[in-house]
Amino acid sequence: MTFKSIKHSMRHLARFIPCLSRLMHNACGKGHYDMLILAQPNANLLAMKMKHYAHIIPFFLLAIATAACNDDDKKHVSPEPVKVTFTEKKWKTQAWDLVKPLDLDEDGDKETDLMQLLIECDLDDFIVFQKDGKFITDTGNKQCNATDEQESHSANWTYDEAAKIIKMKSVPSGLEKEDWEVLELTETTLKVRFNVLPEDGESSAIKSVMTLKKI
Repeated sequence: MTFKSIKHSMRHLARFIPCLSRLMHNACGKGHYDMLILAQPNANLLAMKMKHYAHIIPFFLLAIATAACNDDDKKHVSPEPVKVTFTEKKWKTQAWDLVKPLDLDEDGDKETDLMQLLIECDLDDFIVFQKDGKFITDTGNKQCNATDEQESHSANWTYDEAAKIIKMKSVPSGLEKEDWEVLELTETTLKVRFNVLPEDGESSAIKSVMTLKKI
């Protein structure tokens, strides 16, 4: 209930007060109402009491309306949205597609699915964006080579929240740069768009979309 609606109700109160006696008559029944009137020996005293009640009723209704407003305010208070982050989570590639189809295997047919280029030992790899700004790749349970490190710190990352861009620089040189545009971010899904190859010449137009799932 708003303050405007309270003022509107108060204007109708003037119509309510003259009908008070009729409401008492209907609520109590004619017999009981007549007994109330007869039991009052002094009509002037009754009128004074009715006038007294007429002054009390507006404040009583206002108190009820105020309490209703407070209850409504409590019921309609929206909780603050929970901020979703992608840090300190293990993300595994679920899908990886080119934005524009290309003939990847040179068989004359254009494809978009880049997952077909990965070998089996790569499918369980996952990545982690650590809070300290380190981008970590993990080879998972299946390693392609016995000499492969389980974890490697291949880049450092920062996040431009306004632009929704994850900016990464290679380690240790920092010369190789890559921007991942965040297309979707939930508690369990991270979808990004980035160039398949470094941005030089025509290769910068080869963009891909990768969908990662939290594991």
